[in-house]
Amino acid sequence: MGQRRATVESGLTAEALAALIEASPLAVAVMDRAGTVHHWNSAAERLFGWRAEEVVGREPPLAPDAPFVPMEAIEPGTRWTVATKLRENRGGARFRGGDVLFARITPCLENGKVAQWPFHGDRAGGSTEFIVLRARPALDPSFLYYWATSSRVRDAATALMVGSTGRQRLAPGDLAAIPVTMPPIDEQRRIADLLTAIGQAEGASRLLEVEAQRLLRALLHTAIGDEDWDARTLGQVADIRSGITKGRKAKGALVPRPYLRAANVQDGRLDLDDVQTIDVTEEEARRYLLRSGDLLLVEGSGSRARLGTAAAVQTGRRRPQAHPRLGQDIRAFLEREHGSPGRLSARVANQGEETWSKEKISPSARAGGGR
Repeated sequence: MGQRRATVESGLTAEALAALIEASPLAVAVMDRAGTVHHWNSAAERLFGWRAEEVVGREPPLAPDAPFVPMEAIEPGTRWTVATKLRENRGGARFRGGDVLFARITPCLENGKVAQWPFHGDRAGGSTEFIVLRARPALDPSFLYYWATSSRVRDAATALMVGSTGRQRLAPGDLAAIPVTMPPIDEQRRIADLLTAIGQAEGASRLLEVEAQRLLRALLHTAIGDEDWDARTLGQVADIRSGITKGRKAKGALVPRPYLRAANVQDGRLDLDDVQTIDVTEEEARRYLLRSGDLLLVEGSGSRARLGTAAAVQTGRRRPQAHPRLGQDIRAFLEREHGSPGRLSARVANQGEETWSKEKISPSARAGGGR
């Protein structure tokens, strides 16, 4: 029962009501409809072990073994979160079913760490770096989640962060001041249902893509390993070339040309945001020109995990695409053919680089069509 309603019905003043609650030998907690505690008497302190200053103005305390959601449990783009541990202290956020968890600290906010606690979930606790959003009657909880995940809200919230570099935070009051477009509640629900359906379709599409990649790798493995086909070395069926080297002594007139570095070949994509140039001769420009269908392999890197990262050049695309997991598949195949991984790489003295030489990339290539 709210304090104002209780005061009117009883005819007591607010001060008299507070004194009556405090004097009660029974544990009394007075909360509003949002679940915020307004009174917590001495008997409640003795029964539950929480002092009034720890409770008043907040939700009721959580049990010591209540579920807890740490920041690392939130995955950007994943709506529903789960508790990965039990509470270890009294601090942190408190939330209930349908509440939205909004990361307030850098870089989690910029990375889009927003999640929703399942509607059927028990009350739970979470990181102190969450701002908890709870929809009021005029706002649909699902619509609130999608609003919180929009890039417009994230950009506005990021601009309001304060603090030292690397530890910037967003104040709850600043987030509360960001405008929310409020269609009628029924329209909010229709919008949220549509966005939920789109998200489910995208998830199903990703699962199909993963399964297609798995089947493709299985097919390639079977084809490459077919013992009935003729075996040839890779050098017999393809040209293998190392890339051009910076700092070499070139002879003749030089012209600037764009070139791709190992850093441009990322796992599953080509990063073309930082394409540098190199001075080459006309003959070098012709020799090292990339053509559609060429395969780029990272042969040297400070990280051994980067060896074999691959991209196929496709000039018909607006941006050439790398093949997801192609590098890992090539690396696994080469290691299987050559035996121990140590035979594939050599440590470059005083540089800490892992490398493959083109001579080492020479497993047998299976040629179809004959015996």
